[in-house]
Amino acid sequence: MRFRSFVATLFVSVACLLGCDSESATPVAATASWQMPITEHAGAFYSAWGTSPNDVWIVGAANHKTAGAGPSVLHFDGAAWQNKAVEAPGVDLWWVSGLAGGDTWFAGTQGTIARWHRDTGKVEIEKTPSADHIFGLLPVAANDVWAVGGSLGCGAKTCGVVWHNDGTGWAAASVPPALLGGATQWFKAWKQKGILWIVGAEGKLLRYDGSTWTSPASGSDRTILTIHGNGDVLAAVGGADYGDIVELGSDGAWSKVTPSVLFPAMNGVFVPTDGNAVAVGGGAAVARRTHGVWAQDKVAKKALENILAFEAFHGVYVDADGGVWAVGGQLESGTLGQVCYFGSKKVPMLK
Repeated sequence: MRFRSFVATLFVSVACLLGCDSESATPVAATASWQMPITEHAGAFYSAWGTSPNDVWIVGAANHKTAGAGPSVLHFDGAAWQNKAVEAPGVDLWWVSGLAGGDTWFAGTQGTIARWHRDTGKVEIEKTPSADHIFGLLPVAANDVWAVGGSLGCGAKTCGVVWHNDGTGWAAASVPPALLGGATQWFKAWKQKGILWIVGAEGKLLRYDGSTWTSPASGSDRTILTIHGNGDVLAAVGGADYGDIVELGSDGAWSKVTPSVLFPAMNGVFVPTDGNAVAVGGGAAVARRTHGVWAQDKVAKKALENILAFEAFHGVYVDADGGVWAVGGQLESGTLGQVCYFGSKKVPMLK
């Protein structure tokens, strides 16, 4: 066990720094700080989502050193962590999302989509069209759920998939083949103002208005991994060696808003109701959108270094209190999962 395990519960006071650093967002509260309640988990974490500070879901990789182990699924109820069993041996879960007051879906490798039923507390593995990996899932309503992904190692071959569930089961969506093949993989989906957006490899986009599919320019030629929005703000992030952030303008066109050429690659983004989005990426990087301008959060960088949060972040969720949940680990190997939280509450360690 690394030395950082002994300091994971350390609070780093950032109230004054946040008040003095123009590149940082407004503090959640005067006592807000970064902490790391989960460190060196056997499986890396890829996604976080919730309905409130007392209903947070985190999913990720299985412990592949243990034969038959299922994916990592954790739930935080505001007081304690619970492990949730998903009977899918060897499966890694890449995404979690759900409906406020309704069910929660998990999606990942081997075409796996699981649904946690809020009324019973039970998890159901749903039947899917193929064993393609699913990297993103978007429940718009119980009878309107989207899943996107594709197989890895395809080279130039088309292998992206887009599925839809209308409440009767999963089936391939009616995306024209020429557009579906525009990217080797599709990674995430988001619906805003009646328009469904899907982001993918090589900076490709799909747009669906309910009747017609198109593929507008994204403003980037780098892989776009995550898209999220709220109100008038719709942002997508990605990159490779270096990162890109793109936003949808009021003119309906996407454009690059990356602060600098050498900006870190970003893997996840979340836009709360105030538009002050948070993005996370490699090397535990955190970026914030404040007054419409993106910048790397240098205060977060120092605070996270102090609690020895060195692994890459892959997903982020901002709760209704402004608390930031950043999750990741050693993403390529799927090990050493870490969960970091910024806010005013004390989040207990996972036991």
